[in-house]
Amino acid sequence: MNSNARAGPVVQFTITRQEGRVVDISTNSLVVNHFLDMIRVSKAHNTWVGYAHDLKAFFRVIPKPPEAITRADCVAFMKQQDQAGYSDATINRRLAAVSSLFNELCLL
Repeated sequence: MNSNARAGPVVQFTITRQEGRVVDISTNSLVVNHFLDMIRVSKAHNTWVGYAHDLKAFFRVIPKPPEAITRADCVAFMKQQDQAGYSDATINRRLAAVSSLFNELCLL
């Protein structure tokens, strides 16, 4: 894990609930907000919420802005998640969210 992780994530997530249901998700990153907005309008509610939680986990482990993420960071994330005892399915789901984010950023 990156030693900068102790400073906290660079991408901060705010998840707003109303009557127990997530009604809004925002971050301090314009590109992550763009991605989450796109997912919100094109996918199921649970997919939008799940992607947000998975990206939050990623940026908590890799404390860099999206533009600075490298392939090595993604490998470091996979290793950290494996060492933390997460299942292959959880790790793969989180990587799918990260991959989708970066595919969208490439299109931008």
